[in-house]
Amino acid sequence: MLDFFRERPANLKRELLSGLTVALALVPEAIAFAFVAGVSPIIGLYSAFFIGLLCALFGGRPGMISGATGAMAVVAVGLVSIHGIEYLFPTIILCGLLQMAAGTARLGVLIRMVPHSVMLGFVNGLAIVICMAQLGSFKTIDAVGSLEFMRGPSLVIMSSLVLLTMAIIWLLPKFTKAIPSSLAAILVVTGIGIACNQLLPADYAATNQTRVVMTVSDMLATNNKAVAARQAIQANSESPSVDTTHGHPGSTTPMSDSQISAATTAMNNLPEDATSIRAGLPTLFFLNNALPPLTLETLRIIFPFAAILAAIGLIESLMTLTLIDEITETQGNSNRECLGQGFANIVCGLFGGMGGCAMIGQSLINVESGGRGRTS
Repeated sequence: MLDFFRERPANLKRELLSGLTVALALVPEAIAFAFVAGVSPIIGLYSAFFIGLLCALFGGRPGMISGATGAMAVVAVGLVSIHGIEYLFPTIILCGLLQMAAGTARLGVLIRMVPHSVMLGFVNGLAIVICMAQLGSFKTIDAVGSLEFMRGPSLVIMSSLVLLTMAIIWLLPKFTKAIPSSLAAILVVTGIGIACNQLLPADYAATNQTRVVMTVSDMLATNNKAVAARQAIQANSESPSVDTTHGHPGSTTPMSDSQISAATTAMNNLPEDATSIRAGLPTLFFLNNALPPLTLETLRIIFPFAAILAAIGLIESLMTLTLIDEITETQGNSNRECLGQGFANIVCGLFGGMGGCAMIGQSLINVESGGRGRTS
């Protein structure tokens, strides 16, 4: 842990810039994974804070970034949707205990037995998953709460900004390495987005959006409006052919006037705090949420989810650790990573987070930006 305080002054600037780059890129990702898990975005932000900080201090791989991840969110949504959010936090605590047990038993060294071909498949598979997850950012909401892809000027502007971001990240290192290319891309494209919102006519905005370039807050509002509209449509459904998976009628049954009216009213009457990100400092989860019964039945419910989360978290983290080892030509401590990640998940669960593990995308951004130590 004391490695954090031993950064050489020559490396400190590079570490700080790399850390800033990752922090800026991490916020929208944490919010997106909270949506996947079916919980409030602030829970995703709490998770990014606790997991990122504690794994940096106590983990076994300096330079590796941890936070809320999609792999764990996909498992968490099954628990939350069936049993409720009050079961999530004890599950994350138990997940952390299992991970610490794995570290104590020195099971982390088993990751060295994974073939290189599996590593390649893991990295490329994650790249595809991350790419597919971004498609939701190209959607807006129509008049009755359906999510649809952008069209016309809004799609052109969004696509142009994405391509510009990628171009800066790829081309800037060829000219200078004084500033991390990812950080430069975030700052430049954010500035262009602000200018577009100030200068371009409102007609260029996507359907039911007030800004030409959508912000994270706009995406949160869009998601919550879609959820409210879906619930209103289901509540006012008079036909069994309504598609409850997507919250809209099947192709053979048009929505009734009452459903359209209910969806529109639900979207327009959302409270302000449902379309913005506002919260105070994190507190112990049982102070703000109901505790599940302390019974063997509760343990029977949460243990399978905790075991799956622990396994997924450790596998993703240790494979990311191995990848960073290869890139930096150094060696991390896999058993210490198990212990550090377990401790981070215990604290995260206690303070109402959704848990997390190492993030391969953010770790690569950090390493490619020059981050090598715990400071970044």
